[in-house]
Amino acid sequence: MHAELVALLQLQTEDDVVDGIVTRIEAIAPRIAALDAARAKAARQLEVTLAQLGEAERKQREVANLVAEHRQRVERNAAQFDLVKNMREATAAEQQVEAGKRMLSEGEAGLRDIEQTVTSIRNAAEAHRAALAEFDATQEEKRAVIDGEKAALDAQLVTARARRESAATQVPASMRSTYDRIRSRRHGKVVFAVTYGACGSCDTSIPVQRGKQMQAKGTIELCEGCGMLLYATE
Repeated sequence: MHAELVALLQLQTEDDVVDGIVTRIEAIAPRIAALDAARAKAARQLEVTLAQLGEAERKQREVANLVAEHRQRVERNAAQFDLVKNMREATAAEQQVEAGKRMLSEGEAGLRDIEQTVTSIRNAAEAHRAALAEFDATQEEKRAVIDGEKAALDAQLVTARARRESAATQVPASMRSTYDRIRSRRHGKVVFAVTYGACGSCDTSIPVQRGKQMQAKGTIELCEGCGMLLYATE
């Protein structure tokens, strides 16, 4: 195998290594994004629940104030009932007292319902708060693992790129320029062997005589079908 071909294949091997590491590094970003999205969701759940709790507590205060007013009104009506002097006034006062008691009873029932709602929402808020705290604790560990992976891959990438640059110096400038141009477009393997009289990339037929000349001279040529670089060894 001619030296130029050996050098070019070595360059392609080093590029494959670099691309593999870059792909692994790029795969880390979605993992970080997934952690961020999961935390944002947990934080949003807590935020929504706290807003619901605030609204429920506001209604609780309003109803509690109304119940207190009804209770005071019932007490006043009861006191006035004791002061009436005739049957007509007594009947009217009694009706007032009963009406006030009904309103008070309804208000107290409503207040109990709201208190139960507040308790339920408060418990949910505490559960969401605990879940968020637990998530943060576990996420910190997960992020540390990912950061460690990223640091290791970054170090590997530096080494791989250095090896790639060293390999590139062994390839003639014109061939390297052609190779780099095709590689930048394809983002993958660009040097293929002629296999069974055809391009190893696209199966375009290669004339037998041309294949023999490529093999004898060690030339590297462009495939007319796909534009990849071809070499012949058999």
